[in-house]
Amino acid sequence: MRVLILSHNRSDSDDAYNYRLRSLAAALERAGIGASVAYLGDGALGKPTFLHALKIRRVHGIGTADVLHAGSAAAAFAAAFLPRERRGRLVFDMHGDTVAEAELREGAGVLRRLRVFQERIKERAGLRASSRVIVVSEPLAEKVRARGVPSDRVSVVRNGVDLDLFAPIDPPPSREEPLVAYAGRFDAWQGVDNLLYLVSRSGRGFRLRVIGFGDEDRSIEERFVSLSGGQVERIRKTDQKGLIPLLAEADLLLIPRERNGATEVAMPTKFAEYLALGRPVLLTRVGEPAALVEKHRCGIVVESGGEALAGGIRRFAALPPEERRAMGARARALAEREFSWDAIGARYAAFLRELVAEGGRS
Repeated sequence: MRVLILSHNRSDSDDAYNYRLRSLAAALERAGIGASVAYLGDGALGKPTFLHALKIRRVHGIGTADVLHAGSAAAAFAAAFLPRERRGRLVFDMHGDTVAEAELREGAGVLRRLRVFQERIKERAGLRASSRVIVVSEPLAEKVRARGVPSDRVSVVRNGVDLDLFAPIDPPPSREEPLVAYAGRFDAWQGVDNLLYLVSRSGRGFRLRVIGFGDEDRSIEERFVSLSGGQVERIRKTDQKGLIPLLAEADLLLIPRERNGATEVAMPTKFAEYLALGRPVLLTRVGEPAALVEKHRCGIVVESGGEALAGGIRRFAALPPEERRAMGARARALAEREFSWDAIGARYAAFLRELVAEGGRS
């Protein structure tokens, strides 16, 4: 069996989106299924993604693969323009809710509405053309079913993590005054206001390490400095190699997101990475990650708001060292069971073999 994975990005883009698709391809190879990635963003007409439909017929391997895996709404939209006999079995990878993400982006009102309109067109065309839909979380699966996609056409394939790369340190830290670390962006829907509240409280029973500042974050970084008096450890964007030890050194890892259309259905890559590091996770009650943390007792879940997160840190600081270690061990065990690429690849390979055995076409 051969699977061709379609990325709407360029091949030289080293982001979380391409990471998922490349990792999934490698995991399928280890599970005995031939897999490769084609990059629709390469060459002419790389942007906008609406134009990918004009070039997809020239992609090497189109029409000979047993399954086409469209890695986004843009890729599924492009694949929808292939003749049915060349499209074959098409799997639409809705690993994020593209419409919800577009609605949350900052910018001029007209431009944002146009972006949302475009994403809705791509998503609907992709859903109509697909044999199956895969999603990263159960809440997103429910949302897809609510759009009229039959339950037997929807399956969950999560974001994974390299367990060898994101490995716990031994012995795990257990400071009386916990070091709490956050890595990511500083959008409102990522919980930047909650993070700012914690910045203003840093030094009062906990230390805060914030990772991910870029040139575009100058104004928010100035607010961090103003609120913290320089006590918060601020670290620029770094590559994966530099990020891992900065997170592994922390006592507690933070996801301060606010509830909205995108965060309720998302399964952030950082969640799997945090778990793999064997560190307890503190997060707001948003989406499936919160439910998993509560079920597997590998961190602390609080209601929305900076004060609630500060209270969660205080609860964590009061825990005995052995309970902190147990939380971290349960986090790592969850990562190994649910988020390792080998486990994900094996489950997806079984899904694909069943799809091909059915003989179904788009």
